[in-house]
Amino acid sequence: MKDWYEEYEEKDFTEEMNRQTVEEETEPRFRRTRKKHNARKAIVAAAAALILGGSAIGTSWLAGANTVAAEEQPAAAEAEEAQEQEEPVERETQISTAELDAEKAQIVKALDVTEVVEVAMPSVVAITTTAVYQSYYNNTMDPFYYFFYGYGYDGGNQGGGQEYQVTGAGSGIIIGDDGEELWIVTNNHVVEDADTLTVSFVDETTADGTVLGTDSRNDLAVVAVKLADLSEETKQAIKAVKMGDSDSLRLGETVIAIGNALGLGQSVSTGVVSAVNREITTSKGTKLTTIQTDAAINPGNSGGALLDANGELIGINVAKDAETDVEGMGYAIPISSAKSIISRLTIRREPVSEEDYPYIGVQLKDISSDVAAAYRMPQGILVYGLVEDGPAKNAGMLEQDIITSFNGVPLTTYEELTNELQYVAGGSEVTVTVQRLENGSYNEKELTLTLGYRKDYQTGSQSQNQKGQQQSGQNGDNSQNGQNGQNGQNGQNGSRGGWGGFNFGGR
Repeated sequence: MKDWYEEYEEKDFTEEMNRQTVEEETEPRFRRTRKKHNARKAIVAAAAALILGGSAIGTSWLAGANTVAAEEQPAAAEAEEAQEQEEPVERETQISTAELDAEKAQIVKALDVTEVVEVAMPSVVAITTTAVYQSYYNNTMDPFYYFFYGYGYDGGNQGGGQEYQVTGAGSGIIIGDDGEELWIVTNNHVVEDADTLTVSFVDETTADGTVLGTDSRNDLAVVAVKLADLSEETKQAIKAVKMGDSDSLRLGETVIAIGNALGLGQSVSTGVVSAVNREITTSKGTKLTTIQTDAAINPGNSGGALLDANGELIGINVAKDAETDVEGMGYAIPISSAKSIISRLTIRREPVSEEDYPYIGVQLKDISSDVAAAYRMPQGILVYGLVEDGPAKNAGMLEQDIITSFNGVPLTTYEELTNELQYVAGGSEVTVTVQRLENGSYNEKELTLTLGYRKDYQTGSQSQNQKGQQQSGQNGDNSQNGQNGQNGQNGQNGSRGGWGGFNFGGR
């Protein structure tokens, strides 16, 4: 018979240890190492009890169990501590989620432009124009005459064609008043050639308007409405727009466009700033530096407001890319560059009388932006003829000079020059800026000249024309109006006598 301790020594503890190992694999890893140590301590304690005697067996196993329990307590404490450490992370995640929700709410609020529109709408108006054109087409005329004489021919006795009226629609922005007139800025192409102007306000009342000033180069115009024509209710309903700063715009910034789209009444569209300093070419060949936006800008929106998220005016809607394969490319004139022009256009100027109409004495031709780019010339008005002893020649102007400014107003076309000239009486001293070709490059020159009177040069032209007719017969006939200097020397003299009237004085 074996002693009890020999039997105990032969006991296989492998199965027990394997079982514990399996249990440990299913528990958290950070507790596994401590479990192994606890198992080893229990085995060692049991072996020691066997050596000390049977009476110690129960006590040793109890002690081993207590040891395991004691070791389990720190493990549980560590697990609890780890859980506590994880809790602040969960709280931080919850806080971040709350902040994200708040940011989302701000974004949603930013996309809601109702408050901006309510504030800005009283400053935007609709403009309706009418223009009368003449048509020489006559359905009763034999097509034979059209083939040989063109559509301007009336058969020799018809007295002209038919008149027809064209209606246009655009928008405008109230910018202020002078106590007598309300000022509204719009595009020049909205009011160009208009015979009548009707302005519709936010309260759906209307009033007649007149063109106060235009700048065709920059496609800007100011319309005036007499305050006396507005009711007190309308005066209370409208207000001047708040000016913004287009120079500080950033790409992606929210913008709102308001205007009389398609002539249907005021409408609102939103978008972002797609680009700044975007150069476009107008139908007249002049270039405009604009703000590009994907806010919808449709026919009728011209002259309307482009606002920032604060409801401040940052641009005047002017055009859109109308190509069929292009979407979301609208353009607005930056308000920061337009302010000085608008300020000039608000000054009421009355055209001078026929008696005082001025004369310069030059023959001119426009240089378009395409020609200027192709030949590396400044864009402006080319001087290709000068009247002997005329105001321009006496001031030092030369042939091939390019006029770029008149009395401080930038110019690119003959039309712009005549528009300025009609407000200045003969005898006035003016400043003309030209670009002059010197040693292969253009240099700016500023000339001061005293305007003549057109009536004086017209009289001189008539006498020279008569002389040309007597001396050169047929060639003199060709110079009768002072407009044709191509036939004979005397015809040239007649032409020079009338250059000022034909190029600068004609209206």
